[in-house]
Amino acid sequence: IMKLLFFFLFAFLGGYIILIIMSPLLAYISEKTEALVKGTDYPFSWIQLFKDALRGIVIAVRNFVLESFAIVILFILSFIPLVQLISAPALFLISAYFYGFSFMDYTAERRKMKVGESVSFIRRNKGIAMGNGAPFAFTLLIPVIGVTLSTFLAIVGSVSATLAILEKENSVRTI
Repeated sequence: IMKLLFFFLFAFLGGYIILIIMSPLLAYISEKTEALVKGTDYPFSWIQLFKDALRGIVIAVRNFVLESFAIVILFILSFIPLVQLISAPALFLISAYFYGFSFMDYTAERRKMKVGESVSFIRRNKGIAMGNGAPFAFTLLIPVIGVTLSTFLAIVGSVSATLAILEKENSVRTI
């Protein structure tokens, strides 16, 4: 039981460590994705990159705390027989949502949304958040290589979240 608990704790923490460490890169990639799709020019600025990375870290820590709270509540509720049946899928969807939230927030930040506005926007688009976060969350569950593979999926998640938001805004040029 301790090995299993350690594995899930490592996978859970590992995801947020990846998001925090990769925050500057994910912010830059999201920005470049939008620039390529929309044809807009975002001049490189170390100050803006630092602000984007700092916000990414703040969002990751916020999401970690909220997800931890949700996990504890769901764990307690899982002692109820019927809730026990849905607890594992619910935990996965919660993780997928919060990881996807982190990926989507880079674009929200470029829209000059405050954190509260970003939270509201992403809540209204929780399907997009879960869809973008699910591959990352799933990969973290792969023993031994999951954390390494999820590093690459964080990049994919950042790009796909940016594209999804642009599509939602009807900004994507048709090919």
